[in-house]
Amino acid sequence: MADDDERPDTGTRKSVVVCTRFRPQNKIELGREAQVVVQFPSPEAVVVTNEEGNDQMFTFDRVYDMDSEQKDVFSFCCRPLIDDICEGYHATCFAYGQTGSGKTFTMEGVHDDERLKGIIPRSMEYLFQRVQNAKDTEFTVEASYVEIYMEKVRDLLDKTKKKDNLEVRVDAARGVYIENVTELPVFSEEDAKRLLDLGSATRHVSATGMNEVSSRSHALFMLTVTQKSKADMTTKSGKLFLVDLAGSEMVGKTGAKDKLLDEAKAINKSLSALGNVIKALTEPNKAGFVPYRDSKLTRILQDSLGGGARACLIIACSPSSYNAIETISTLRFGSRAKAIKNKLRVHTTFGGGGGAEFEGVMMKKEEEITRLQAMVAAMEAEVVQVKRENVVYTTIYGEAPKVEEKEDGTLVVVKEDAEGNTKEEAMPTINMHAQVAIAEDRVNLMQEELEAVAKEANLTRPMVSEFEKHLIDERSLFGQLRSDIAKLFKRLQSGGPGENSLAKEKYLDVDRLLGMAKWKAETMLGKVKPVTRASAQVAAKAAATAKAFKEANEGK
Repeated sequence: MADDDERPDTGTRKSVVVCTRFRPQNKIELGREAQVVVQFPSPEAVVVTNEEGNDQMFTFDRVYDMDSEQKDVFSFCCRPLIDDICEGYHATCFAYGQTGSGKTFTMEGVHDDERLKGIIPRSMEYLFQRVQNAKDTEFTVEASYVEIYMEKVRDLLDKTKKKDNLEVRVDAARGVYIENVTELPVFSEEDAKRLLDLGSATRHVSATGMNEVSSRSHALFMLTVTQKSKADMTTKSGKLFLVDLAGSEMVGKTGAKDKLLDEAKAINKSLSALGNVIKALTEPNKAGFVPYRDSKLTRILQDSLGGGARACLIIACSPSSYNAIETISTLRFGSRAKAIKNKLRVHTTFGGGGGAEFEGVMMKKEEEITRLQAMVAAMEAEVVQVKRENVVYTTIYGEAPKVEEKEDGTLVVVKEDAEGNTKEEAMPTINMHAQVAIAEDRVNLMQEELEAVAKEANLTRPMVSEFEKHLIDERSLFGQLRSDIAKLFKRLQSGGPGENSLAKEKYLDVDRLLGMAKWKAETMLGKVKPVTRASAQVAAKAAATAKAFKEANEGK
């Protein structure tokens, strides 16, 4: 079993992390006197005996046997994802398998049982532990809960019961999102669990020949975590999708008819689209079109399958000979998913602000630019000195002589006369080649430092531009507010004399405040412009000085 501190390594998590979990045999399987046909040679491997008696081995990031505990599955599969969303990543944990294989137990479990509660309630608990322990950071957590039923996205938290066919959208800033979905603020673990219970109570379930409480829809519980750092004013936005997929079904076993049969067809079609996406992403030498749009499910999971999000897939399986065919098919699905590579993206923005917070950041940036300008000036003077020394050396001594090492380890100077004859002389006390090599190393080091200075200055410029844009918007807003209040004052003048006097007094107070705010925004904007110019000058001077160093180095 995995312990509480165990988690996938960083390199592995650039791929989709795939884990497998086997439930114990259920009463249907025991009633048919079926046998357990799986073995676990290591924590990362499972061997399945098929109907012909042949063994097949599958390997994953982690394999959990029938005695596995909920806490161990959460610690390895989902706790790292909570850490990720708190760093601004998007992440998905989803469970896949045939109907009745234990997906809902793994994802939800028994909400109010400490030992049996699943990944979703444990995620809420761990997330709010992190929120409470965070320092100098403001957290906002919002929750949404939807199901995909018969290829329609239905809002499980919508009190009006009218949001039963929502659209899935994708944009560069937000990634994948569900348009007009209910997003409710969550202030504690208890709030989140209440919403989970509320939504789960309205999810589509039915009894089938394989499961007394079979999920007839894909359920997605979504947590959006936004945090603003008080130290550097950055805002990180992470999103966690916790997905309980409906189970794949063999109609001959489930006995589905009428409405249940239609539901089974929709479920299998959606899961088939998921399989096609994974196939397109993992087939070698076929990097091309990926059919994300073939279903609502694959559209929502787009960012987690080959996109910019972290992802963990939990394969839920039966250990029984009665379901050996479905188990092997599910394990093959998981094996293909292991090959998916995601291009991870952090969702971080720089949130400008006013007042003391803004002035403090600006002061730090101005100090940094002053330091960089002084560094550039010192390096420019050093370049001039190096050039001067090179000219003096060449004038007095000519080109540096060639030095060779003899077999006995001694160094000699090799000189060549006009006729091309060479002769060896004892090495002077000062090894000029060594001195030149030292000087070259120093020049190269200073050139690297200059390039770093130029890079740092260039990084400062977009940050200052963010401030400038924010202040321009703020100035415009204050101007518009003054105009709107002036119009309101004219309307109030239609009242009695006493009311007019009071309205005028209030108007003048508000107008003075807005005027001061606009003046402060303009003052700050005036501070930004010289900083922008200075940043550009630092970058230009550093680049020019680095070029001069390079030319001086090549000219020696």
